[in-house]
Amino acid sequence: NFHFHFGNLSIYAERNVKFLGLNFDNELVWDKHLDFVVKKVTSGGFALLRLKDFMTEKNLITVYYALVYPYLNYGVSLWGQAVNNNRVFISQKRIIRIIFKLKSKESCKSYFRSFRILTFPCIYILKTLLSIKINEDKLLKNHDYHNYDTPNASRFSIDKHRTSAYEKTPLYAGIKLFNSLPGSTRSLPLKQFKPKVKSFLTDKCFYSVSEFFNYKF
Repeated sequence: NFHFHFGNLSIYAERNVKFLGLNFDNELVWDKHLDFVVKKVTSGGFALLRLKDFMTEKNLITVYYALVYPYLNYGVSLWGQAVNNNRVFISQKRIIRIIFKLKSKESCKSYFRSFRILTFPCIYILKTLLSIKINEDKLLKNHDYHNYDTPNASRFSIDKHRTSAYEKTPLYAGIKLFNSLPGSTRSLPLKQFKPKVKSFLTDKCFYSVSEFFNYKF
């Protein structure tokens, strides 16, 4: 029950606050923001339902990128590992079924892959990897601590930690994802790194982050 007075100003704790388009909660479980994203994706789905009988699949995909994709993409490296994030992916798959007129239980995977649409887990992976790539000059690698030529020398070092919450931070998750990539990909310049990783994620069409980690590069 935090309550603080500073002159005539009264400061009190909020459970949720919206900042720069993101809905933060006091425990960073992101449920409020997930509600917001799912609502926006569902709203985009209603628009696509009205348009699907009058537009081609190509045009419907354009509408998807205008009305739905921005909400899946914005700030996702912060909230993409939330406990209930599968709600967002389920909503995205409903959109795909609307665009391609699929039945409710029909698999979307081949359509994601054929039409080069990133799944929600792949959107999260791509954005998180790019955040590390853009800031790689600010991060330390294992060879900065020793001169031994080991297989992990060129990978980024991960800080020691005690809590599972730390493992969901964008920095930790990003480094872990980045270190999983082949050395030839990690060393690419940013202009080549982004299209290569995006193409790879689109081809593999991962349905979860664990699928990415289990993939044999």
